[in-house]
Amino acid sequence: MRNNILFILFPLLFFYGIKISAQNQYHPNDFDLFEDKLETLHESYLSNIQGKNAKKIKKKYKELYAGFVESVEDSAFYFNATIDFSLDNVINEIAKNNAEINAKDLTFLVKNSTIPNAACYGNGLFHLNLALFNYIESEDELAFIVAHEIAHYQLEHNKKKLTNYVNTLHSKSTKERLKNIRRKKYGVTRGVMSMMDDIGVEFINRTIQSEKEADSLGFLLLSKTKYNQSAALSALERLEIEDDVLFDHDPQLKKRFNFRKLPFKDKWLAEEKSSLFDLEDEVDDFSLRKDTLKTHPEIKERLEFLKKTFNVKSNNSDLLAQRTLADVREITLHHTIDFTIDFKFLDLSIYLLSKYRSENLISEAYFKDKLILVFETIYHARLNHELGKYVPQKNDMSDELMLNQIRLFIHNLEITEIKTIATLLCQQYNRDNGENTKCLEN
Repeated sequence: MRNNILFILFPLLFFYGIKISAQNQYHPNDFDLFEDKLETLHESYLSNIQGKNAKKIKKKYKELYAGFVESVEDSAFYFNATIDFSLDNVINEIAKNNAEINAKDLTFLVKNSTIPNAACYGNGLFHLNLALFNYIESEDELAFIVAHEIAHYQLEHNKKKLTNYVNTLHSKSTKERLKNIRRKKYGVTRGVMSMMDDIGVEFINRTIQSEKEADSLGFLLLSKTKYNQSAALSALERLEIEDDVLFDHDPQLKKRFNFRKLPFKDKWLAEEKSSLFDLEDEVDDFSLRKDTLKTHPEIKERLEFLKKTFNVKSNNSDLLAQRTLADVREITLHHTIDFTIDFKFLDLSIYLLSKYRSENLISEAYFKDKLILVFETIYHARLNHELGKYVPQKNDMSDELMLNQIRLFIHNLEITEIKTIATLLCQQYNRDNGENTKCLEN
């Protein structure tokens, strides 16, 4: 989980820039036209910010907007005609049956992320994380998620959250609390972080209420369309999964990397013995509370709320077969792998390849083809002394259980072993597929 404090304090806008080699799928076809549209949305949003601390709110939003533009330039999003077509169909259906919504005012993007989530920016701009498409199974479920995000926009939740945050940060009570912290001889940094943690938790708690409000309005928007109302429940139920957050799928390293010419070695998963001076339990003074990191707060509570408020019942069997997302899902599954390799999230690449192959979501040929590429990339990264840039060391403080195992495995491999594994995988691939792909030479 590559998160930072902005995700806690600003759930509405979480951006980071990652430089990779330019590929068309990571940028819109007409970047200038796209940037002009973003600027129009930005200026329109700023013109509607009024009242107390308006100048400070605009400044903060400008910072966040600049971060977003940079993230687009740095390939944080995925542009694909098939996905865009499916999204446009859903948006147009919702807008056509809800007079208060104009489809031309809404722009949905797909973000390269392995966490199933979505976001509304408050200005007519939205994003759906790539992984979201790997969980939902019908256009009906996609429609509820889109309607839910549009509801956030209609209810101005983002504007209210940002305004509340800035007002709280600059309030008399916060300034007084900060003054008292700075008077202390020790623990100033911890005290400031604790204060920011408290503010973050407060806004997460408010978000739970705003999620219920968006569920309600989103359901009403959905109910006027052709889409099945029970998809509201099934969509939420699918988002209750924590696998991609906790990384608890067993990658079966001993099985997958056991070759006749190079049997799996126990030392590849061996941990270094702790120093005599190491603490038995590590301490993290600045860790944020686990409940603040929930991707979808209180799903069960939200499900019960929808059931009671609208008397909606689960009826998955009634979802229309012709509205599946099979084509889109195949694209997103493959691109989820591709972007982790392009971004050199190599530990994550191995994890997802193993997970999707175990679930029979990708073919054995595709699995081997991409795994070869991952190990060739690991080899060159080790050769250039850059592996630490792309694969972090095992972190005992982390909940990324099996991802940690993969990190340990990668860092324990000798460079000659990495090269041999890449070659053996390539030779297997060639034998199985009757091809003659060029392999790394031993």
